Amino acid sequence: MVRFSDHFIKHERLILFFLMVYLINPFGYGNYSFFLLFSLLLFDKLLGKYFDKNSLILLAFSLTYVAIIYQYQGVYNVGNSNMIVYLIAPIMMYEVGKFFQNKYCNGNSFYKITFIILIMFSFIAFVSIALDIYQVGFKGSRNIILLNYDSSVKKSATLINSMISPFLALFGTLFIPAKLMERDYKKVYLLFSIIALLFSIRLGSRTGLIIFILSFILNYLFFIRFISTKKKVICTVLFLILSFVAFNVSIKGNSDLFYSYQDRLESDEYGSATAGGRTKLWSVGIENLVKYPMGAVVYDRDLSYSHNFWLDIGRVAGVIPMFFMLVFCIKMLYVLYKLVKIRSISLYKRSVFLSLNIAFLSIFLVEPILEAYFAFLSVYFFFSGLMYAMYKQSKKNA
Repeated sequence: MVRFSDHFIKHERLILFFLMVYLINPFGYGNYSFFLLFSLLLFDKLLGKYFDKNSLILLAFSLTYVAIIYQYQGVYNVGNSNMIVYLIAPIMMYEVGKFFQNKYCNGNSFYKITFIILIMFSFIAFVSIALDIYQVGFKGSRNIILLNYDSSVKKSATLINSMISPFLALFGTLFIPAKLMERDYKKVYLLFSIIALLFSIRLGSRTGLIIFILSFILNYLFFIRFISTKKKVICTVLFLILSFVAFNVSIKGNSDLFYSYQDRLESDEYGSATAGGRTKLWSVGIENLVKYPMGAVVYDRDLSYSHNFWLDIGRVAGVIPMFFMLVFCIKMLYVLYKLVKIRSISLYKRSVFLSLNIAFLSIFLVEPILEAYFAFLSVYFFFSGLMYAMYKQSKKNA
């Protein structure tokens, strides 16, 4: 059985508590817990201890982004507390990830830490969607009430889907061989992945379906040589079934289960052919980068989101902070590519990293995640730090 009584929980209770409050964000006050976490890390002399070149890139991003939006006060509305979070969260979450990996992630502690962070992040979404299904079934509005916010205001389905997307992606580990001590964690991950799929269908999220299937495909392609012939056949059949269900039943069928997809899939403006209407927004976002290299919002207060993480950074603050964030993300993608090829790291562990990054990058491509849901970005920085520390450890021990 999986147990979560590792000594890291006992020794890092305060860090985990402040992270939990920040990620759950009760009534929108999670930022205050974040400031307490920052103070604790300063007191324990952990900040700066794991500073590296990636930290420098994140620092350059934060400084340039905040400096520019500070100049746009009155035109671009953002609170002072949010600006402070934008300034310190990227580098802090990255270094906390490195700290956990360097101090605790030997053996299977990695899986425990991963599960704890992900369940903290997605807990409210899981409970809120489950309650909504219990009350109205699968035929309710796509947007639902999140229990940690104002109970009279519904939150967008895209935001809620981002909260469960990391678990969605873990379905990709289904046929990846796991060692004896890893199998219990694999079962837990897959259980939550299936639940997340049902909840994503309830939200009518096409991005959720794409993440679910894409993770399955990429894990298969990256690790096919490690999968037995029997599992390859099963894997191929399952993929065909998933494709049929996702792209035929959900489009042509009238089942209650896929009710939330019907109007969206039939729309000329917001259908699948236009990525939910995002292709036009991406085009406008690129044009605005050329016209307004220091940010377009100061010239057009009613400018809509580009629905792309990097383009939306450019929309608000221009090409300089966008460049630094692109450099960081590309570097982490390169580290991921190198890490999945390192045989000294458990095959299943490599699969988990690949799956999580599929979720993060897929959401980045289609959502203005920095402005819409910064906690998602914080979790990405945490796992980037954890991944990079593991990569460096494996190189050192090679």
